Amino acid sequence: MRDAENVGDEPLVVNVDEVVEEDNRDPRNPRFGSFDKILTPGMRERGGRLGLVLTRVPPGRTACPFHTHTHEDEIFYIISGRGVLRYGDTLVSLRPGDCVSCPAGTGVAHQIANNSEEDLCYLSM
Repeated sequence: MRDAENVGDEPLVVNVDEVVEEDNRDPRNPRFGSFDKILTPGMRERGGRLGLVLTRVPPGRTACPFHTHTHEDEIFYIISGRGVLRYGDTLVSLRPGDCVSCPAGTGVAHQIANNSEEDLCYLSM
């Protein structure tokens, strides 16, 4: 058994293939929901303030409602599929390789939706 004062000495390394995908679809609303792999387990319990999630959004869905952040910036990196970013009153088409920055404290709401026929996969931090 490890000493309590040594907790956190080991690096936090995970392989995406070994992370269980969580089903976060909303059964009450077929437009909302995604499948997520949390790639930074144990980060918060060690005092960390960042997180990285691999999100897979099925066609016709969005992972979350149109929303803002007051204290946390949010970044999305599109890995595969196509979608649309709603940023305030602006709509922007998204494709693999796009990186979206949503600064906190602006009051501008954002949302990513999958308006294509294939899964949309992205990293969010």
